[in-house]
Amino acid sequence: MTETTDIGEIHREMRRVQNNLTSIGTGVVFFAFWIVIKMIGFLYLYRDDILNDPDIQEIGTDLYYFVFALFILFNWGVHIYIGISARAEGKGRQRKLPYMAALTVWIFFYLVAFIFDISGGLVSDTDLFDAIANALIDITMVIMLSELIISTVKIRALRRQAVGG
Repeated sequence: MTETTDIGEIHREMRRVQNNLTSIGTGVVFFAFWIVIKMIGFLYLYRDDILNDPDIQEIGTDLYYFVFALFILFNWGVHIYIGISARAEGKGRQRKLPYMAALTVWIFFYLVAFIFDISGGLVSDTDLFDAIANALIDITMVIMLSELIISTVKIRALRRQAVGG
């Protein structure tokens, strides 16, 4: 193969990986909005249970809703950050350590959630269908975030290779 062909192959692979980063990053951003809708729906559907829970009454429902809102905003913010960073990486703007750290932490978070979904669905009175649905969502996010790490490492290596370093 000639050097021109090698460069052509590198650029073709770079475009493929960049498209992958952009597409998955967009998916993570949309998933962030799904999380907010899901949590608001949870609050709406279980508001009577929340208001009547003695533990929540002890700390106060206002404080409970405030902490819950902070949790939703933090979770939403991390997903938005990861998604936008992946899209930026796919468009040629290299992201720094916090992006890769957030990806790694969030993969761990989703793996733990997956384990709790499966164990909770099998050993408690939790609806098995809900547990399976949540587990599928969690494992899908693990796969998506893992693909972002793989694609990020790959695009960085291809960029170095394209400039001859």
